[in-house]
Amino acid sequence: MSETQAPTEKKKVVLIVAVIAVVFAIVYVLGALAFGQSDGRVAVTGAPIDHPDSVSVTAIPIGIDPATEQVTVRMLFKPTGSWADENGNPSSNIVVHVNSYSGARSLKFPKGEPIAAQEIRLFASGKWSEYPFDHYTGDLEMTAFNGSSSTLTPVPIELSGESGFAGWSLAVNYPEHTTHPDIASVGFELQRPFVSQGFALLALAMFVLIGIYAASVAIAVGSRRRRIEPALLGWGAALIFALPALRGAMPGVPPVGAWIDILVFLWAMLVAIVSYLIVVSTWVRSSPPPA
Repeated sequence: MSETQAPTEKKKVVLIVAVIAVVFAIVYVLGALAFGQSDGRVAVTGAPIDHPDSVSVTAIPIGIDPATEQVTVRMLFKPTGSWADENGNPSSNIVVHVNSYSGARSLKFPKGEPIAAQEIRLFASGKWSEYPFDHYTGDLEMTAFNGSSSTLTPVPIELSGESGFAGWSLAVNYPEHTTHPDIASVGFELQRPFVSQGFALLALAMFVLIGIYAASVAIAVGSRRRRIEPALLGWGAALIFALPALRGAMPGVPPVGAWIDILVFLWAMLVAIVSYLIVVSTWVRSSPPPA
């Protein structure tokens, strides 16, 4: 290479590195901004029924278990109008029925006592095997009464569920009409932000590349086109343990058994293990016996 070509090649390398750095910075900033806008986002359809003389209920999702299709919701109760005394506590005994995951659950609020926040588990239909494009839908229904078991009086409920959920995008649907005016209901749908989906797909691409590189090294060593190095033995063993750790670092990843495992992860693990066995067997066959 001539003296004039060396600076030119160096400039090309510097230019390529600079372009890659600029593109990475742009993607990083856009990804961070997009995640900030989509994480905990709430899309509302319809509006809750306004009851000035009722029990106000605010439903806040705080957790989800995709494997069991359960969503944990924290519920805040506040009597208003004639149902509240001068201290903001219930002016009479109130019983609230909620459609929890294990069946109807009754919450009893005695007269004159403060109402503590309650946590309810709701059923959310979805398929965690479709990660990272899984989504979960469900309904929250409530009724309230006061009085004795023989003379129950319906208590109006003003139900709202528009609080965001970190790591998920929430869609809330208030029904326009109801055939049971004493039942307060709201539908919800949870899905992962598209930024989380993008990072999951990026991790899957890394699995594919790691498998390709592991197979390439094994073929080069097994065919004696490259000299085997003792460091390859440690590299191959570390790779086998690193792949499950990388999968566990994916955002909100479900247990093993999703479609990402059947299509990508388990195959990458299989390729890494077979490649490691090829490298080890080649080392055993080619290494000289001890003196």
